[in-house]
Amino acid sequence: DDPTAVQSLMDHLVNDWRERGLPAFRKFFAVLSNVMGEISELATPDRIQSNGLFSHTLTIGEKEFNNFLVSKNELFAQSYFQFNDDKLIVDGSYEQINLRIVGEYELVSPTELQFHIDQLLFDGFELPRSTIEELAQEFDLGFYPELINPHIRVDSLTLDEQRLQLNLKWELPF
Repeated sequence: DDPTAVQSLMDHLVNDWRERGLPAFRKFFAVLSNVMGEISELATPDRIQSNGLFSHTLTIGEKEFNNFLVSKNELFAQSYFQFNDDKLIVDGSYEQINLRIVGEYELVSPTELQFHIDQLLFDGFELPRSTIEELAQEFDLGFYPELINPHIRVDSLTLDEQRLQLNLKWELPF
């Protein structure tokens, strides 16, 4: 009923996003992007199941993944990463900001899993597609199985039942 109050609220939200939200999201994504380069550390023998001579499944549980992130940077202590319905969902807080990230990994090649952001929320407000695209171009949240071993290729992946599963194949160079 009060367009002036609504406009004032919108102006406040935009300014809050520029001053607090965008810098916080950039920091969060920058740290996450760096940590994703170390994800190969989770490919330990206890997480790999053999399905034959050249076929294996790597399974990483949600709790293991979260513990790994916190061990790499305390920034993730206030966040929780969930695997469900082929989505990665992050709920947390950082610098007194509530954030939510919803996205999915796409197998773009046997050596690259690209992360696509479907939804970003800043203090409960959904951010526009243009902001999502800007952050996605600025930060690489992909996963590169070659970091585990240069001869590994991914056949498929699932994010479900609180676990990430990668079906892997060994491709030998001869």
